[in-house]
Amino acid sequence: MKARNAVLASLACATMLVAAIAPAQGAGPRGGAAGQGDRAAMAKKMEATHQAVLKKLNLSQKQNQEIAALDKKRADQMKALRDKNQGNNRDAARREEMRKMQQDYRTSLEKILGPEKSKQYRDLMQAEMKKQGFGQGRQGNKPGGKPGNKPTSP
Repeated sequence: MKARNAVLASLACATMLVAAIAPAQGAGPRGGAAGQGDRAAMAKKMEATHQAVLKKLNLSQKQNQEIAALDKKRADQMKALRDKNQGNNRDAARREEMRKMQQDYRTSLEKILGPEKSKQYRDLMQAEMKKQGFGQGRQGNKPGGKPGNKPTSP
């Protein structure tokens, strides 16, 4: 159970880091603009997944309002951090600050949802992320892992 929660926390943290970093990326020497679009698209996809999972939970109007406020607060904090660092995405202090923001967000979300809905949220997010291929690293297009590997038997 702890391992699963750690995986979920890591996936959620990675998602929020990508969401925070994507708008701050500039065009790099190797055509970074395309990479920026990929990150921005991934961040939008994760946000859409987050919203779809929340809808499946049949939350009260109050919970929906609290989560909307929490999401806005997180977005504002991430924007302020991006503006403060002006594209310095590799700074350890910035990553730590983002990690703390994400942990605070998860804690607040769990308080709003309560234990049962939090578990449902984590399970649904994990299933959706797996279905969409998030958290599987750079394994290529083949089921077996790296490009060119033969698929493994299930």
